[in-house]
Amino acid sequence: IGAVLISPPVADLRGRDLDPERDLLYYGAKGDRAAQSVVGAVAGREIPVMIAYAQNEPDVIIDQTRRMIEALAERDGRLPLIASAPGHNHISIVSHFGTADDTFGRDLLGFVTLQALLAGQER
Repeated sequence: IGAVLISPPVADLRGRDLDPERDLLYYGAKGDRAAQSVVGAVAGREIPVMIAYAQNEPDVIIDQTRRMIEALAERDGRLPLIASAPGHNHISIVSHFGTADDTFGRDLLGFVTLQALLAGQER
């Protein structure tokens, strides 16, 4: 069992302005931003996580990906498995699956295979 976060969305709402056309629809105008932040829920969990990002991500995704990587590294005492998709953007990192470009697909398959092998050893 594991999780793959592809171009992680808003992971840390603390200390950043929310986009009124996007973020406020999800999180509301008021609320405990620390409690609503995914990075605050990472500690104490043991699920393996792979982070994937595209080379040409928007600035907000780059920042939030970094924050998620830092939270996972703090939790585990090491960096999480990280994959990049050179030449891709926020959309094409997923939409290129099933094409001749298997750059990220190989990394994803490797993570899934590793987790399956580890799960088999635990039985």
